[in-house]
Amino acid sequence: MITNIKRLRQTKRWAGLAAFLLGILAVLSVVYFIVILIAAMGAATDDECDTGGEQGGVVEGRISVIESPKYGQTAMMHIADAVHEKTGISARLLFAQMGQETGNGDSSVAKHDHNFGGMTYSEGSTIGTKGESRGSEGGNYVHYKNLSDFATEWAVTVQNGFKKAGLGKDATVAQYAHAMKKAGYYTAAESDYRAGMEAQAKKYDALKGNKSLAKGDGSSGSDNSAEEDCKPISGKWGWPFKSIPKKGPGNTISGEQLFGKSSTRTGGFHDGVDFGTVPYGGQDILAIHGGTVKKIAFQGHTQDSLGMYVWVEGSDGWNVIYQEFGFDEADLKYVKVEVGDKVSVGDKIGHLASNAHGITHVHIGATKKDFATAELSAYKDDGTWKDPIKLIKDGLNNDAESEEDDGLSKTESEARDWIVQRESGGRWDAVNPANPSVYGRYQLKREYLNGDYSHKNQTRVANKYVKGRYGSWRNAQKFWMKHTWY
Repeated sequence: MITNIKRLRQTKRWAGLAAFLLGILAVLSVVYFIVILIAAMGAATDDECDTGGEQGGVVEGRISVIESPKYGQTAMMHIADAVHEKTGISARLLFAQMGQETGNGDSSVAKHDHNFGGMTYSEGSTIGTKGESRGSEGGNYVHYKNLSDFATEWAVTVQNGFKKAGLGKDATVAQYAHAMKKAGYYTAAESDYRAGMEAQAKKYDALKGNKSLAKGDGSSGSDNSAEEDCKPISGKWGWPFKSIPKKGPGNTISGEQLFGKSSTRTGGFHDGVDFGTVPYGGQDILAIHGGTVKKIAFQGHTQDSLGMYVWVEGSDGWNVIYQEFGFDEADLKYVKVEVGDKVSVGDKIGHLASNAHGITHVHIGATKKDFATAELSAYKDDGTWKDPIKLIKDGLNNDAESEEDDGLSKTESEARDWIVQRESGGRWDAVNPANPSVYGRYQLKREYLNGDYSHKNQTRVANKYVKGRYGSWRNAQKFWMKHTWY
């Protein structure tokens, strides 16, 4: 009897254990089923958002944008690049639409509301707040706290329009403008909106240095890229302030402000010239040499760093940096150029404030090295940096000998400078080993110069040659662009 009871208890224990194990298996089965279901739903969602890998999927998460500058073409470039990286939509198209909506990224709404897309405020449906009034259109624009907030929300709107239209990465301006019109993004005439976008797309091409795209994307037959290329970007030298006489700044620049050996600076060397707020404060900073603006940025907020700087690269190999005329984001108002701008000697680069906190001068340096390489030698007297005052004086003296008073218009003079930089880099004694029969600044045949290699004769002969063959330096420039000679 006792034995039977023990057996019964043992059987119950095994039965309980079995029931417990079965329960665990049941729970695991349910969990497994749920996981599979969620995965299936996720796969379905991915399929619904799939666009063939052409412009990315749905926009998820926050988009981070470089927050400086806050408006203008550079800001639009930063936004376009960030949204492109997230969605795959062409940065060129994104830039073009922002430019169409805001002028050049400097409309009141862009400046004050960080809104580059004309986004309209609707309570409860935006991460922003109520911004500027839309005037006769009614309602308000969205005010975004920063560029990243705008990019994050705008990307969703643009992506939805792209998705509904079935557009891919090769979409044209015309297709994009049509898709946005169909999605109700704008109320203007589609042809006007498209034309505005096309103009902005060409500005994007110029900023990126991609002239081939400026010929159109299948929606426009116009092209002004050649006109952009015709603007001279190197050549003569000049002083950075209008108040400086032709002979130079004299004793307004002295001691530790000058280029070269220094008794107080790191490495015992000063890699440029400091033009002080006394006496130059309150004046515009002018380009000392022509080129293309390649960088505008901050690097540190004290006199021991670059501060705010503008880096300009010339086609003749000379690069110029203008630095330390700002140390805070608010000082960006003193910059008068944008990345991609082509500047000639005397064009505005920035403004030297006369009584701004921490600003005592603008430092100007000149080098033939790229930015990264040159900055590695900021405190080294190794030949990387050259004396800007000497370069300017030499340039002015050379040009004054022959070209200053030869009667050419500004347009003709600029066209001539453009050719000169490509023929000889501006050197009066330039020789061509591959063709010893040509010589000098204009690479003229030696027989034309008749043994007289003076600067004055070179210029006189060149002007006569161009007038007889092309009618003008402007026409010669156009010919050079097609044939790489004149």
